[in-house]
Amino acid sequence: MNPLYKKALPLAFLAGSLLLAGCVNWDYDTEGKGVSTEVTLFGDEIAVPIGSIGPVTLGSLLDKLLASDGTLSLISNFIKVDEDGMLYMEDEGDLYSINVYEIEKSQGDVSSPFIWDAGSPYASPGGPALFLSYIGLCVTNQTVNLSFSNPFYIDVPVSCQASVQCLDASWMYSYESDFATMEKLSGGGGAFGSFALPADINDAVSAIYLSDLKFDMPANPVTRLSNKNGNSVLSIQYKHRCGLGVGPTFALNNLEIDLDDLGLEIGRYNLHSGTVTLEVENTLPIAFTLEKVEVLKPVVADDAPEGSLEVDENISVTEGLRIDGGTPDKPAMSTLKIDLGAAEGTIPDIKDVRLTLSVAAQEGLEPIAITASQGLYVKSSSARLSGGFTIPE
Repeated sequence: MNPLYKKALPLAFLAGSLLLAGCVNWDYDTEGKGVSTEVTLFGDEIAVPIGSIGPVTLGSLLDKLLASDGTLSLISNFIKVDEDGMLYMEDEGDLYSINVYEIEKSQGDVSSPFIWDAGSPYASPGGPALFLSYIGLCVTNQTVNLSFSNPFYIDVPVSCQASVQCLDASWMYSYESDFATMEKLSGGGGAFGSFALPADINDAVSAIYLSDLKFDMPANPVTRLSNKNGNSVLSIQYKHRCGLGVGPTFALNNLEIDLDDLGLEIGRYNLHSGTVTLEVENTLPIAFTLEKVEVLKPVVADDAPEGSLEVDENISVTEGLRIDGGTPDKPAMSTLKIDLGAAEGTIPDIKDVRLTLSVAAQEGLEPIAITASQGLYVKSSSARLSGGFTIPE
């Protein structure tokens, strides 16, 4: 074998392996993936396997988006993953709360049983979920559960009518419905009422009402408290839960993903071009478009802070590549070929590759619930380096 190739092979293998494995959020594994690990020589080119990289999931995309947007970051604490891996949001709060001592003070004469009129309290649980419409996410499988805290050691009869309302993206009411509630609050606490919205309602619950809420209070209610030194609050709470889904308006623009800390020191080897080929599996019903790719190199100015990077305008990179949308049952496979080429001279040391993506739902997509693990998986990959290797002494 030519001594030049003997020297080039280990170098090219290392360089190609680092080219995409440097993203700290992506797993990198060449074992057990069915990916060839053979280095192949093609005259003045070397094909180097990179291995499997992935995934880029909707969960990780949302994490990145929520962290970068001050408004949307407020809802990040409400997004969770259930035991089946489904993304959902949940929030809870008080619908009504009053201290029994305050009831006695306001009522005046409590020597005989009386009706305590609580009016028509309401809560607005949909705040976090309403923000999702800004990025085209919709809600699915919504439920509203009511519970109560009863500080008495006796049951308290109650009357009211519970209802829910939803707002659409234009902040107009899109759905209203009543649901049945219990007729008494058992001593201690427990469930009060439960309601599941129809499956085709994809607007978030914006309000929960308790109309004409009245309690049948016993005489001298303070004396009936289970623990006069403990809980003395009569209250009703709500819990609103909804799954997250993608619908026809889902879109993310200018989503940046960095393949950083590459440390690809190839500037001294006179590489004029390279191609990275990725076989990508997409289990999301949304398409990804590679709008821009930037290669970052170290800043060489003497006064530049240590570790400073700048975009290498001399390096041209393939853009406009598209990854079709699919589903977990029918993943979409796409082949991406990202070409790097030096307009003048050779490719310098590469410290970072920045990908700018846009994401959009398939045309006519019906709202569909999603899991945190759905996303992009690189099933196989390779780098082909060319341009005539020069090994410095």
